[in-house]
Amino acid sequence: MKKYFAFEIVILDDKNIKRKFRATNFQSSTRIKASFCSMPMKLEEGWNQVHLNLLDFTKKAFGTVYKETLR
Repeated sequence: MKKYFAFEIVILDDKNIKRKFRATNFQSSTRIKASFCSMPMKLEEGWNQVHLNLLDFTKKAFGTVYKETLR
């Protein structure tokens, strides 16, 4: 719990553009670029469950519609 952690998800949207989401515990604000969104994630002691609504995130971050997860 006292170490930095990040994970990335690559998706394809309705415009056939690959977009990347990164969740990290070492930043405090969300950053959005043309095809990249980096957001903070808070982890607690013990087990953590992370739920990402990719449909909602894609629409809010890029203004497109989530199609599928690539990686």
